[in-house]
Amino acid sequence: MVVLTVLSNAPLGQAIGIKEDLAMHLSQWGRVQVVHVGQQERGIDITIEIDVPEFAAPAIREDAVRHLRYWGDSQVSAVTQSRGAEQIAL
Repeated sequence: MVVLTVLSNAPLGQAIGIKEDLAMHLSQWGRVQVVHVGQQERGIDITIEIDVPEFAAPAIREDAVRHLRYWGDSQVSAVTQSRGAEQIAL
């Protein structure tokens, strides 16, 4: 399981659009589950879990970075692997 965290300076009203768009795009890699959508001081953060092997993480990160260009000032802030309750940075 790979966990992808996205930060965006987009207005809170665009959070649903970014979340849905990114989740649909990443579903080509495997089962996708949006875990968290929240507001931060400077924008929004979205956490998505993708059910794929660990070795796919770099390719998924590249794909997400390319896709997020359409949403302006958005970036992938972290990619981790989830093993139960434990998360390991990749």
